Order: sequence, then structure tokens, then C-alpha cells
Amino acid sequence: MLLSELIAADGITLTADVSEGGWRRTYQGVFHFEGRTLEHDWSVDITDTSEVDAASLLSTAVHYSATAEASDDFEEYADDMDMEPSEENRKTYTMWLEVAKSLRSFLGDERYERYAYEAERDV
Repeated sequence: MLLSELIAADGITLTADVSEGGWRRTYQGVFHFEGRTLEHDWSVDITDTSEVDAASLLSTAVHYSATAEASDDFEEYADDMDMEPSEENRKTYTMWLEVAKSLRSFLGDERYERYAYEAERDV
């Protein structure tokens, strides 16, 4: 089963406020699941017209956060993600580690691990 289908079957939903400015579209979102909520903000290029829903956003967040968690250190993460080892990318790595903690708390460890496994298979 695709991760997006699994997320939809689990009943995770998303509400989001959208604003546009310059070349970016910014979302202030809240995931909802079994009475819990998780705030998650993100932005995309204004020309990106792909649909934003709980499954697509959560799939992306799980993929990047699980990749950060699976890395022994920033250098390995940067290599896995084909990134330059810059200070800005180190901040991105640290952010994804924090997102992983939030997702684990929101989803529970077992569901997070299952989603991470499916995210890896979907790539």
C-alpha cells in the first residue's frame, strides 16, 4: 500500500491557511489524528500547483525526518541527500530531527516507523 493511501486510511486530516507573497505560497497547517493535533508550516514555489493534502505533506515530512534520523551524523545525511555540507543545510538536518520527534509524539512510534518504512519503499 502506498504511504498516501495508508495515511488516508488512518484518517489523518489537515486544515491549512494559505497566504501568497513574492515567489512563495505559505501554508500554516494543522494535522488532526485521534483527537491530537500537530502544527506544521511550510512553503512552496508560487508556481507549484500540486495539491496539498494531509497525505502528500505528511509523506514528505516522514520521508525527510526518517532520513535524518537514520543518518549517523550530519555529514552522512548531507551525502544521502546529495547536499553540500553547509551551515544552512546543517540547520535543515537539525530541523528534520526535531520534526521527527514531533511526528513520533503525534503518530506514536509504531505508526511513525511503519510510515517511515513505506516512505522509503515509495521513493
